[in-house]
Amino acid sequence: MAALALTQDGHQGKEYILTGAQSLTVTEQVQIIAAAIGRDIEVREAVTPAQALQSRFPNGAPPALADAITEAFTLMRADTAGFRTDTVQRLLRRRPRTFAHWCARNANAFQPPAAP
Repeated sequence: MAALALTQDGHQGKEYILTGAQSLTVTEQVQIIAAAIGRDIEVREAVTPAQALQSRFPNGAPPALADAITEAFTLMRADTAGFRTDTVQRLLRRRPRTFAHWCARNANAFQPPAAP
């Protein structure tokens, strides 16, 4: 995308919102990463905003941060379609690649660094 915007006329001053064609939950994303790297990864899904907050900040969080996490959790759970654009399709004239494709191409980035 960047190469297109930098090498072709008509993109100066424009902003593009890039998304894939899929809306995936965090659990689905982790499952795809696990498949790409050939490892099992356990996902402990938070069911309530309080559980999400507790898992991230077991000793408590500042009130403003706790409120923001609670609001984000609620908004994400309410959005069952996700936000998607057709920008990739329009500009590149092809469907966006999938998250699974990206994970397979970048699987080594998910591996722990080699011990010194």
